[in-house]
Amino acid sequence: MGQPRGGIVRGTILNGTTGEAGGAEKVTLIRLRSGMEPIATLEGVSGSFTLENIEVSGETPYLLQVTSQGVNYNQQINFGRGYEVEASPFTVYDVTSDWTNVTISTARYMVRREHDRLRIDKLFVIDNQTEPKKTLYHPDGSFRFSIPSDVAEMRAVSAASNGGMPVPQSASPLPDGSGFFTRTAFKPGTTDFSISYDVDYSAGGYHLQDTAFFPLSEVLVLVAPADIELEADGWEHMGPEPDGRFNVLRRTEVPAGTPLEIRLSGGSDLAADLIPSSSDGENQQSAGDTVTILPDPTRAQKWIVVTLMAAALAYGLLASLVSTPEPRRPADGKVDVLAQTLERLEKRHSTGKISTKRYRKEKKEILAKAAGRGKH
Repeated sequence: MGQPRGGIVRGTILNGTTGEAGGAEKVTLIRLRSGMEPIATLEGVSGSFTLENIEVSGETPYLLQVTSQGVNYNQQINFGRGYEVEASPFTVYDVTSDWTNVTISTARYMVRREHDRLRIDKLFVIDNQTEPKKTLYHPDGSFRFSIPSDVAEMRAVSAASNGGMPVPQSASPLPDGSGFFTRTAFKPGTTDFSISYDVDYSAGGYHLQDTAFFPLSEVLVLVAPADIELEADGWEHMGPEPDGRFNVLRRTEVPAGTPLEIRLSGGSDLAADLIPSSSDGENQQSAGDTVTILPDPTRAQKWIVVTLMAAALAYGLLASLVSTPEPRRPADGKVDVLAQTLERLEKRHSTGKISTKRYRKEKKEILAKAAGRGKH
């Protein structure tokens, strides 16, 4: 490792809401060599900034963090062999606490038996389509979710913005005891919000109880192994997926406040061949009155892969289980263009390529055209 030398970090800030130069309450440079050690800070930054006299040693990675209106925007930098770094421009946004034009486009639960426990991974995809673009954030809690009181081990709570790396989230109980909340900032685009925990299954049964804190256009629950018996009133039983690895339950148009309940019993001892375990045999921390957040960021990466794989499986499963009518062919043998357009729209929505809001809008327009054509 080389001798410490003075480094310089330069950067600019753009306000993505106004299109003008952006500001920040604070710019912080954090050394990632062992933990997260702040080593340089600037306050009251506008437009551009320069951090000087940075102690640089070897090729240690650093995290450059811009805090604007209470929201952190991060990027990793590395001095490498040089000692001057020009950071990529930071785009920050004005903040809103209004959920208008912000929807939960995906809700997927993966429930897997692992001997005497059930491992439950939940994935919510939050789609922020605000215009002009703003970050959804509330210092008193931006997102609410449920965790059972009988949780055996809390794995993690994490969020990943626009396909980035998952970041562990701090969570606290709601005052009324109905669930938990985080101060997660949902930036323009999509954020994958994931929750992972274990519950006891030594008695061979479990009553899964959850609450939809937000309106959900669809909830999909994948249960493995497929021989676990399910009692799920109000759910659509979609049957096992083609390879028989798990069963699928589905609900659509779920209003906020709706209780979600499923009773599980029996089943093979281990869903070993489904997808990799998120534990890898490492030590875990149990949950008490509050959610325990694991400090190791690599753990979030390990288990979020499990959750995202479950979501991908669910999307593919829908495409195979929910059949789309073949395009009608008029007497002249030509494919019905509107039916073909509707088929493509359904596939785009089932694979998550468009938001539910946009899907509904386009489907309504297609059906209106079809109705109008039928009158002629």
